[in-house]
Amino acid sequence: MAILEGKLVGYAFVQGYGARLRSGEESVRLHDLMVAPEARKSGVGTALFLEVQNWVKARGARYLEWQSSSQGVGFYERLGFKGEPCPQPDYPFFEIDFEA
Repeated sequence: MAILEGKLVGYAFVQGYGARLRSGEESVRLHDLMVAPEARKSGVGTALFLEVQNWVKARGARYLEWQSSSQGVGFYERLGFKGEPCPQPDYPFFEIDFEA
């Protein structure tokens, strides 16, 4: 959670998915990363995303994966990530392989 001046302005929700069938490597899914409109472009989203990455690494997982709505794609691209097409064309798939 991100709290500024006593007010909740953002949160991230992640879930461990366990081992992948083919590789046996642990994967974590980012379900939500939300920032209140009045707190956007203030660094809150970036700080939350960095904390998600730290949590995934501390857990020993190899992969962090997520899909983004068209609203969030620009945010992830500014962080250096590129989404891949998937069956839901308006929700590209993103993945970080922490061992790559």
